[in-house]
Amino acid sequence: MWADTVSYAVEQAVDVVALTGDVVDDQNKRYEALGPLQRGLRRLEEAGIPAVAVAGNHDFDALPRLAEMVEAEHFHLLGRCGEWSTVTVAPEGRSPVQFVGWSFREAHEQDAPVESFPDGRLRDDAPTVGLLHTDLNAPGSVYAPVSLGALRQCPVSAWLRTGPAQRSSCPAPPSATSISRWTWTQSTTRGPSRPR
Repeated sequence: MWADTVSYAVEQAVDVVALTGDVVDDQNKRYEALGPLQRGLRRLEEAGIPAVAVAGNHDFDALPRLAEMVEAEHFHLLGRCGEWSTVTVAPEGRSPVQFVGWSFREAHEQDAPVESFPDGRLRDDAPTVGLLHTDLNAPGSVYAPVSLGALRQCPVSAWLRTGPAQRSSCPAPPSATSISRWTWTQSTTRGPSRPR
């Protein structure tokens, strides 16, 4: 399915590919996943398409190791070690968009990642898209629980998120229209979601 996502992104000439965790399953870790991931990232790089990602509960240890091994200048793993981080993507001839993301440190994270959200470090001259792999509206969860209300309090234009045993994105606030000219694709276990 990763190969399908990459093919779709290249065919559609998207501006960026965003991955919201569990890209590498803990069953196959880096040995089986490294080749396809590296080939896909190289193909995206050759097409001039950056990829931004966060690690989820299944790939918390594998994805950071893979990111170090993969030779792709256009691949940005955000939020290593459970610390929010940002990257700005500015395709030629387009306005920049900042991505902010948080990655799992361990398979279980009981703290809500939004409690340490870095709103003071965000750019105010570009829209911001947040990337998370969390359990939505599930207080007490061991998968980085966060409420929709807490997400809406963060100063981002849109959220892309998935969670354990699900693959969906959270509704974006109305201000997300400021980034509507961008083409977005989301990798899921069922393959890429296509724009409507």
